Amino acid sequence: MNPFAELDPAALFTQWAPVLVQAFLVLALGLPFARLLSRGAERAVERSPSPEFAAPAARAVSYSLTAITFALALEVLGFDLGVLLGAAGLVTVALGFAAQTSASNLISGIFLIFEGSFKVGDVIQVAGTVGTVISVDLLSVKVRTFDNLLVRIPNETLVKSELTNLTRYPLRRVDVVVTVPHETDLTRVQAALFDAADDDPEFLEQPAPEVRILELNELGVRVQVLAWVATTNVVSGKTKLMAAVKSAFDRAQLRVATPQRVVRLVPEGAPQSQVTSIE
Repeated sequence: MNPFAELDPAALFTQWAPVLVQAFLVLALGLPFARLLSRGAERAVERSPSPEFAAPAARAVSYSLTAITFALALEVLGFDLGVLLGAAGLVTVALGFAAQTSASNLISGIFLIFEGSFKVGDVIQVAGTVGTVISVDLLSVKVRTFDNLLVRIPNETLVKSELTNLTRYPLRRVDVVVTVPHETDLTRVQAALFDAADDDPEFLEQPAPEVRILELNELGVRVQVLAWVATTNVVSGKTKLMAAVKSAFDRAQLRVATPQRVVRLVPEGAPQSQVTSIE
């Protein structure tokens, strides 16, 4: 006996046509609405202090509203969402144990969005990596290092580690430390270092350069010269300051301290008067 022989196609069409039309309308209206709201979220974030998070925010809104739209369509078709949610809950628990790291990175990404410690284009230092931020995603941040390597840093690592934004502020300080012999006139050293800090237009007048005496040690006197440059010139500024210090010391006929070792040659059984010292 054919169980489908008693089915009336016309009756089935009459029964299911309105339901299918309603489900189609839910999808036809809900999906464009989700896309519209995701674009609105993206534009809103682009106008915020953290525009680099516009794409992740738009994706989060789009995925959430799309899931809600499909859930409503299934409910219109007569599916018991309670049963589906129960099954989804079990699947979610299983996936949660399997994807704890991804969930942690996702939550950390949300924290980064609200914290705003960096943006695309900033140079950051984290977990031993220094580079330019090229993208900020929900799970990771991608950085291009100065030797042109792509490094993917999980968001959880960024939250847990000490992060340094090297280009957050428009000015940076560069410094050079030299050690001069103990007998050197420190007044001449300071004058030479101030001349070095005025040697190039990249060195700013404000904040003013400084010369600091750091310490006395067995080798000599450690002296530091500090100069301020624009953040975009920090690498060249450091190089130019070192070259300027070298030139200033040459002009002032100053020299840096060099380590000295004394070797004592003691012949076996020889008296102290026969000991030879070589420096």
